[in-house]
Formats: sequence, C-alpha cells, structure tokens
Amino acid sequence: MNSSTGSRARERLTDKISIIVPMYNEEAFIEKCLDSLMAQSIDINQIIVVDDGSTDSSPRIVSKFDVTMVTRIRNEEKSLKRYPHVIREGSLLLDEFDYLGILDADTVLEPEYYEKLISKLQEDEMIGIAGGKLIGEPSTWLVLGLLPAVYGCNRLYTRKCWLDINDGTKMKFVPALDTYHNIYSRKFGYNPTRFEDVESWTLRPERTSTPFEKGFCSYQLGYHSFFLLGRAVKERASSMLHGYLVAWFKGEMQYPVKPIVREMQTSRVKKVITKWLPRARVIGEMV
Repeated sequence: MNSSTGSRARERLTDKISIIVPMYNEEAFIEKCLDSLMAQSIDINQIIVVDDGSTDSSPRIVSKFDVTMVTRIRNEEKSLKRYPHVIREGSLLLDEFDYLGILDADTVLEPEYYEKLISKLQEDEMIGIAGGKLIGEPSTWLVLGLLPAVYGCNRLYTRKCWLDINDGTKMKFVPALDTYHNIYSRKFGYNPTRFEDVESWTLRPERTSTPFEKGFCSYQLGYHSFFLLGRAVKERASSMLHGYLVAWFKGEMQYPVKPIVREMQTSRVKKVITKWLPRARVIGEMV
C-alpha cells in the first residue's frame, strides 16, 4: 500500500477496534506480540489479554503494557486430561466495537496489518472474517478437503459477522473454534478470506496442539474419516486417528457445521477426480 492510499484509508478508519490476545505461558513471545500491536498504523481502541493461568513470567511482562488483562483457570472439561482449552474472553468487549481481532500471543504483525484488513472488509462486508498470510505456518486445508481459510491466530471479524455467528458479543466456545467459525460463517453468507499481501509471522517453531487433539476435533467438526485418515498418513501421526476414534466411541457431540464440511470435502473429491481421470485414461491407453 503506497503512502497516498494509506492516508486515504486512515481517513476512513475511524471505527472502534478491539483485539483479544489469549495467552498461556508465552513469556518468550508475548512482548513481541504486544509491541507489534502498539506499532499498528491505526489506533487499537482496546486490547484484552486473556491469561489462561500462566505459571511463567507472562503476566509480569503484560503488566508493562496499557492493556486489560483477565485471568481465567485452565479448563480441562471433556479433555481426557489431554485436551487443554484456551478460554477467550468476549464479555469485556467495547459495547460499540466495529471490528474484533483474535491474535495469538506467539504471532506478530506488520505495522499496517489491521489497516489493510479493514480496508478490504470495507470494500466487501460479506467477507466477514479476514486475515493475512502467516509466515512460518504450513497450510493443511486441502489435505482436509476444505477451502483455504483464515488462520485462527491473526483474524479480524466485522461486528455483524461476530454477532451473527455468536448470537451476541460473548464468544461461544467450542474446540477447534477457528475452523468452526470459518465454516459456520458461510451459513450466513460470509466468505472468510485470507489475503496473501497482508503479512504476519508465527514466532513458535511448531504449533502446540497434538495430533490426538486434531483428530478429536476433526470428529466434532464432522470431517469424513477418509480425509482424516489421509491427513494422519501424510503427517505420520497415528495418534490423530486415535483421537478421532476416541471421540467417535465416546459419542462426542458433532457441531452443526458437519453438512457444510461434508459438502466441501465431497466437492474436493469431485474436483480431484475430474482433474485426474482424463490423465489416467491417457496413461492407460499408452500402456
């Protein structure tokens, strides 16, 4: 974005912005994360750091910043002691917020990150959820048979989208919340979009969720076992299949996005077959 475009965008960006930063033992990353928020080219009206019971120096580091910090106790409900949940606070949001961001404590943003995203959301309000490129994080959406979507750690919601998918300002928590919102928002006509010209970086060498957790969530979200098996093979993670089967045997609740997930995955299979079947016929004729 050149300087003249940026100036015009800033003139339009008078809306109120709230950012929620979930945190648990992030002493190695949280200062850089908050520094990148403070350095944004537009004003952030509210930053809420939700400390999920950190036992390291994360809270002390956060106390140096002008932010709201909320402490919650780690939630192990329905976790089999292997499935920790991060509680993300929605009840303290500004009554009049126009945009809400979720930013993981191990993520940093380019200075114009939110300025660029809000400009794009203003151009098309039916995007609903926008995010940028996450450098250092591999994408596995196509392995799951889903559309490429917005990462959970760097996303921005319009107020209307947030209210539609949560039935109010307070977040409804479900495991795999990021994927759930990507999919569920489509029920309301939104088209979550990841913009490759807007940049963020993950500071963590690898994500914290285990293959078991991914498999468990995959069942709850309604992923077809075929895709889950394919991902487990690709990642060489048999415990992912274990998590899926545990959720199945326990009769875990499946979310209302299951029909949408299955439709996406079926569409993906059809595209693959359409693409490769003619090639297979040619090879067969050659043989």
